[in-house]
Formats: sequence, C-alpha cells, structure tokens
Amino acid sequence: QTACGREIMRLVQLAALVVVPAALVRGEERGALWLLEALLSSSGLVQQAKDVAKPAPGTEPARIKVIGAGLGRTGTSSLLAALTELGFKPYHMKEGVMDHGHVGIWAALAKARRGGNATAAKAATRTVIDAMSAAGFTATTDYPACLIFEELLAEYPDAIVVLSVRSSGKAWARSVQETIGQAGPLFGRAPLKWLGANDAFASQLSPWLWEEIGAAPLGSLTSQDLPSEEALARAHDAWIDRVRAAVPPERLVVHQSKDGYKPLAEALGLAEYPAEYPWINDAQAFQKNLEGVKLITGGFWPACAVSSALTILTFWRCCVRRARPAKPVARGAQPRARKPKAQ
Repeated sequence: QTACGREIMRLVQLAALVVVPAALVRGEERGALWLLEALLSSSGLVQQAKDVAKPAPGTEPARIKVIGAGLGRTGTSSLLAALTELGFKPYHMKEGVMDHGHVGIWAALAKARRGGNATAAKAATRTVIDAMSAAGFTATTDYPACLIFEELLAEYPDAIVVLSVRSSGKAWARSVQETIGQAGPLFGRAPLKWLGANDAFASQLSPWLWEEIGAAPLGSLTSQDLPSEEALARAHDAWIDRVRAAVPPERLVVHQSKDGYKPLAEALGLAEYPAEYPWINDAQAFQKNLEGVKLITGGFWPACAVSSALTILTFWRCCVRRARPAKPVARGAQPRARKPKAQ
C-alpha cells in the first residue's frame, strides 16, 4: 500500500468517525452500520463470512501436500511466499481465512473446541478441511490452520509437516504482543464488532489461538484478553514439543527462514529451487494497520458524544429558540432602527 493510499484510507476512517456517529444519534442505526461497513471493507477491517465453496462438477478436490504446524509470527508469511514459488497454493490467515470468507467456519470450530463439544468440533473440522480442499489449497501455513495439523496429517498422511520456529519463545511472545495479539481485542470493540463476522473473530477465533496452544485454559479468555508474555513464551516452547511428538521424524521439517529452500526442497524431493529464500517481515505493515483500527475504536465513542452535543445544539437553535414568542413592544415605543451598514 502506497503512502498516498494510506493517507486516503486515514481520511476515510476520519470521515467514518464523523458521519457514522451522527447517523446513530439521529436513530438511523441500519444506515450508519451499512455506511461504516462500506467505508471499511476495502481496508480489511471487516471480516466476511461467505458460503463455503464446493468443487466444480467433475473436478477432483485439491490435496494438502505441505502442512504448516508453525504458529503465526514464526516466518509464516515468508513460508507462504516460498511455497508459492515452489508451485503450491498455501492457506494463510489472510489468503485463506479472510480472503475466502472462512471466518465463520473457523469460529464455529473454535467455539466447539472451547466449549468441549467433541462431536461439534469433529464436524466443524471436517467443514474446514473440505473448504480448504474445495478452494484449491495445496499447503497450509500460519494461524489458524496450524492448530489442526494433526487432523490434517490424518487426512493427508503423505504430506510433509513444516514446523516454523522463532529463535526463542520470548522473541515470539514479544512479536505477538506487538502485532497479531492486538487484533482480537480491537476487532471486539465498537463499532467494528458490529460489522460482518468481526464479532465471531474477536469472541471465538482470536481467544482460541492462544488457548489451543496452552497459553490459557480453553474457554477462559474473552475478546479483550491476551495472555502474558511469560505464558505465551511457555506455550510456544510447549507447542514445538507437541508437534515433534505427534509427527513422524521422516515427515517433519523444523524450519527457520534463515535455513532457506534447501530443507523444504529435500523433504519434497525437488531437485531445483530458487537460490534466494523470500524474507518478508510484515510487522511494520501490521502495526500501521493497527494504528488505523485504534483510530476508529478509540475515537468512536468520543465522536458519538460530540455528534450528540451538536445535534442537541442544532435542535435547540432551530426549534426551541424559534418557538419562543416575540417580546411585546411597549405602547407608543418605536422599533429600534437598524444602523446602516458602512459602505
């Protein structure tokens, strides 16, 4: 996104802060929310839940050949770019969940897991895997797909599992708290939580990301909660042990971006691969987007208060003052003549 584009988006967000509260104050709730959703949908601030795609008649569903078991913020964006270069179609939080409108099906899975409903969780997992296959994905990376790596491996036993890792649990925890850990709490605040599937993302999917890896008990977090740095660091290290214990060594690749293509190519049986591994650090871009979200959620209620005050003032000036009876003129008194304007 260019600097000019970012400035235009900021102006749009400021317009939303002025126009939408005014419409809400006037009792035009449906119109206000429609306008806000229209203003913000292009910026990625409104998560959509769409119907799950189905394979075209006569076509075989895609099969997952690479399963990413690494948590978000472990080089998963670089891994996505690398797998794309190798000819795969990777599933990612943005490219899969958001762009394909899968927030709803993942939120259903999160709700079932968090509530301890094994039957519902199994059915929801089936729906998610079928949705990936129907959309043509052949690899997975990042949250939330990493959380079902075991189910994916049971479905696709010939796939390799790539466990992307950070240098330490503390480094990963700090990165989470500065970036993706802020998304759920922000999307769970007014006015964003009223739009699209944002509430499902904030109230179910986002807390599950941390609960499923053991940073907090299942079902214990709200949309506004994020575990401490210490809890996240311990969960990161425990997750690595969990993946290592669950995946056969011959099918597992533990990977850092600095390792490059070679370990992936060897595991996939590829003789040729690009010389340079993509290096994508999207932390700054993510933080820029968070600034826009904070502008909206932080300024919404103050904007509502200002809009309310302006509406009351306008009503008083237009209606109350005009409705007052004119003062009677004393008998014999002449109306005060207006002073002529200076030429």
